Amino acid sequence: MNKKNLLFFIFFQVFAFVLIMAQSVGDDYSKEVLRKEHAWGINLNSNGYGLSYRYGKEKTIFRKNLFEFEFSVKKNPKELRAKNPFYTNAKNYVYGKMNRFNTLHAGIGYQKVLNFKPYWGGTEIRYILFGGASLGMSTPVYLYIINFTPGTYEAIPTTERYDPDLHNIDNIYGNGPFAKGLLNITPHAGLYAKWGLNFEFGEQDRKVKALETGINIDAFLNPVEIMAYNKAQHLFFSFYLSFHFGSRKDYY
Repeated sequence: MNKKNLLFFIFFQVFAFVLIMAQSVGDDYSKEVLRKEHAWGINLNSNGYGLSYRYGKEKTIFRKNLFEFEFSVKKNPKELRAKNPFYTNAKNYVYGKMNRFNTLHAGIGYQKVLNFKPYWGGTEIRYILFGGASLGMSTPVYLYIINFTPGTYEAIPTTERYDPDLHNIDNIYGNGPFAKGLLNITPHAGLYAKWGLNFEFGEQDRKVKALETGINIDAFLNPVEIMAYNKAQHLFFSFYLSFHFGSRKDYY
């Protein structure tokens, strides 16, 4: 665990508990029975960001079964943006980045209530646990590379797949077209698991409004290389903070 990830996790854990302390917390079992839940999520991870959708069914007043679909953009902590100083109109790019990497999750899990809101409002705390299939997709990075015309020395940028042995800060003009890499997608099959704490602070039971923080782990059969001269990874470990919003309803 690197220092950046640890600080990220500590910061958002403190943030979440400050939110709890700012509101009353208690138990109240006289709640409206709302058995179905649909929620969208915006996720910020220690190694990227993403979007999610969850569908839940209430099993008991304490437990809810959930289905989750999630898309995430994975980044390497060593990514640094650069720009060629020798050309006025040069474009930004990430030096040394071999592949862009995204993941799709499809999983099942459950949510268990640790305490209910009091009738006058407050925060409800639950813990969540998910597991399921993870599909990674790596796409090669293409860059505009400066090439000189023989005899005239005219600089002409051409689109080339990044090769750390050929391309460097002197001849890289900037990021190439994103769509170019989509023609060469490499799939990475795997599994994922997630554990976290969910803090529901919405004022209306029929509306989902919650913060969640926890740990996410992805494991892939074939390794993923994001940065040049870095070991390809089978495992991706991250802390996350997410905001969820949506609706609840009964069977009718």
